Amino acid sequence: MVSVNNFISFLTLNGFFIGLAFAILKLTDPLYIVFAVVFITALFYMISITAASFFIKNIEFKPRYRIKKEKYETAIDTAIIELEKRERLIKDMYEFIKELEDEEYEDIKRETAHAIQATKRRF
Repeated sequence: MVSVNNFISFLTLNGFFIGLAFAILKLTDPLYIVFAVVFITALFYMISITAASFFIKNIEFKPRYRIKKEKYETAIDTAIIELEKRERLIKDMYEFIKELEDEEYEDIKRETAHAIQATKRRF
């Protein structure tokens, strides 16, 4: 089935080429050729808009599939809850690693301070 936008575009394009063919075959003045092409294209555009509006008004659309909204909403909610749990776990891991790095950095600072003091005592 052709979508409404594609139908309108198709008929408008056909109108352009029909208008161009008519204007080239029947008219000699370039200005009249342009006016004829624009007029015939606009006429086909209006015809396509009218046909599409009658189609939309009179045709009843029936969905092919029935979506079980509640089922998908509960599945999405549980997925969101699981993602939040994982996010908290990752955040806790990050904070733990940060604390370990800070402790290691403090240990390195203390060791370098002791090494500097030991070298000062030697001299």
